[in-house]
Amino acid sequence: MGSKRVGLARTQALIENLKRSLDLTSSTLSGVAVDGATTLSTGVQTVAAAGSNQGSATAITATTPLVLVTGADGSKGVKLPALSAVPTGTILIIANTAAAVLKVYPASGDKVLPLADDADFTMAASTTAICVAADATQWIGFEGAVIAG
Repeated sequence: MGSKRVGLARTQALIENLKRSLDLTSSTLSGVAVDGATTLSTGVQTVAAAGSNQGSATAITATTPLVLVTGADGSKGVKLPALSAVPTGTILIIANTAAAVLKVYPASGDKVLPLADDADFTMAASTTAICVAADATQWIGFEGAVIAG
């Protein structure tokens, strides 16, 4: 066979044309390894529950998704970030580390489904809740069961 020389520009064009999206709909991958992947981790904020209403509850920041709450006593609470300040899909994991009920309030004018605007929900002692920003006016909340030892 003869040899054929291909210039750099032509080689680059051929490589660029190989870039394609893969449609893996209804596909199953097994034995997958990803080189250079890092472990997924998240920052942690610890806050002390305070106040007895939406206005005086301790504010949770949206920049650190794992929230450890101390000091719940059945009347104290924490307040979710304003939905107007977080992107849709923001996830907060709230852990009530106390042996008492914790109140969780939305920011003023927001709500946690299926509750009304500004209504709080209560978390049982030693439980977690996951709150997801559904849109600009409502959170979707899920409360987990107590882990028994």
